Amino acid sequence: MDMFKIIWFLIIFVSIVSVEVAGRPAVTGSEEDEELEKQLKLLNKPASKTIKTEHGDIIDCVDIYKQPSLDHPALKNHTIQMEPSAFPEELRGHGTPLSSSNLMEVKPRRLTCPRGTVPIPRIQKEDLIRIRSLPKTTKANTYNPSDNDIHVTHFADCHIREDPTNHIYGASAMFSIYNPKIATIYDFSGVSIWIQNFQGDKYNSIRAGWIVNPNLYGDNNTRLYTRWTVDRDDQTGCYNTLCPGFIQVGSVPLNQVLNQPTHGDLQSTLDLLVFKDPKTKNWWLTISKNRILVGYWPSNLFDVLKDNAQRIAWGGFAYSPGNEAALEMGSGQFKSNDQENTCFAGGLQVIDEFNLYRDPSKFTIDAYSDKPACYGVDYRGNTTGEIGYNVLFGGPGGLKCGN
Repeated sequence: MDMFKIIWFLIIFVSIVSVEVAGRPAVTGSEEDEELEKQLKLLNKPASKTIKTEHGDIIDCVDIYKQPSLDHPALKNHTIQMEPSAFPEELRGHGTPLSSSNLMEVKPRRLTCPRGTVPIPRIQKEDLIRIRSLPKTTKANTYNPSDNDIHVTHFADCHIREDPTNHIYGASAMFSIYNPKIATIYDFSGVSIWIQNFQGDKYNSIRAGWIVNPNLYGDNNTRLYTRWTVDRDDQTGCYNTLCPGFIQVGSVPLNQVLNQPTHGDLQSTLDLLVFKDPKTKNWWLTISKNRILVGYWPSNLFDVLKDNAQRIAWGGFAYSPGNEAALEMGSGQFKSNDQENTCFAGGLQVIDEFNLYRDPSKFTIDAYSDKPACYGVDYRGNTTGEIGYNVLFGGPGGLKCGN
């Protein structure tokens, strides 16, 4: 099997890490072990330095020009962009300062790698074993409320209504951080910004947020994550850097644990910005408006998302397989107008064609929960002086949700 065939074989496995698993992961036979070792050699590039974090993660400092994402066939001759050509700017006189005194932004840890290298989480054999145990896809990570095949991943969000006249070039939000309870290794729960485009049967999306996913990470910690797809998670796309695609340029590893503050009643937040570079058309991910660079998705990975987005969503999701009771989303409770106890996405803004921040008021905003009996959603518009344009979402899950 040549290199690209092995890579795309792995992509298919990795892109289905969020589905129902019927049995316990197991590896049998020397041939299977040999195949695992081949895949590990392809994914784990030589490192000039290795860092073990306090949470047991192994991070390799890999030559930026030899990172595994460049193995993607579409990126064979890709020239790495080291920083955006321009960052989005506030519309003069329209900036909305967020002044809630009980918020503390959690800035993901930046690792000290040698110059010219980037931090790439090492993939270990047990990670691939979990992936290889998965029997089928369920398109569990495709987000579109009109899809009838979404029956195991629940959503609660607010979104800009899909419209072919929308020309959106990014979005930002600050999410409150929680650690929802997970019932089994096969469950996951998290929050996201969704950057999306639909065209007939085509669907492209980029996601960024935090997630608790033991099948992906091997623990129940709340972690930074990204995900992308160009075909409704059918054959393409994956989390973080687990398959070729996302180009890492900053010093923030994508799998890192988001530690919450221990300062009394302060609410920890994760501030994210995804935006399209006005010159290169690459989709950038940065942490907060302090412009902490993480990396980007090259524009030529996409087809209908190559130019702009027509739909943006902010909110939460929760997955539990089969006949299990649905699990917690967000803080595990929902109280309308109570941002201290309910998960929120605040400071909601979109990026326009002039690379300017705009509030969502110029668009039609819908609030949606596929299971309102157990997950609430409350789009509150602009609560001036607190968290700007915002949405509250989440809930306890339970048997009443059903699958």
